[in-house]
Amino acid sequence: MNLQKTIARAALALAAAFSMAAHAAPELVTNGGFETGDFSGWTTTNAPGLASMYGVDTAGPRQGNYSAFFAGTAPGDSISQTIATLANTSYLLSFMLDVDANSANGSFVVSLGGTPVYTAPMSAFAFGLVSLPVWSSAANGVLSFAATNVDGFYTLDSVSVSALPEPSTLLLMAGGLAAAAALRRRKAD
Repeated sequence: MNLQKTIARAALALAAAFSMAAHAAPELVTNGGFETGDFSGWTTTNAPGLASMYGVDTAGPRQGNYSAFFAGTAPGDSISQTIATLANTSYLLSFMLDVDANSANGSFVVSLGGTPVYTAPMSAFAFGLVSLPVWSSAANGVLSFAATNVDGFYTLDSVSVSALPEPSTLLLMAGGLAAAAALRRRKAD
């Protein structure tokens, strides 16, 4: 029985270590919360003409003091950042997003390496966390957020990209948890 407890504790400790390693992955986005009060670290692309309307302000942050906003962009405004991705690697992309009005003709698209990975709903919604696994097919991928024909305001905050654990790590962790569960079940019998 002592051996079973020791193995179960070791499996749990291993699972916790892998979990912490996944959360300790370095952050790849610079100024993802826009806490510099501007678009430092980001490249901005203005919509042609007078329709451009986006920036950083204190009107609607979800976390911290600042957030980015996009509004009234006829042909499209965007922000982008080259992040230190590795080729053929999975990452976790997360950000907070909100839109205050229906944007029947608008769009808000998030891309990594030129590939769209998320398109926001065109109906109004309150701040929510968008978190999704993304694949980088090339090194140093460009992360971009682009808005077109926005009828209200899209508010963006807390942009984050970090590496996901390797599949072999996840399999090892799952194996440890399965072994711990089997030992526990055996002990119950």
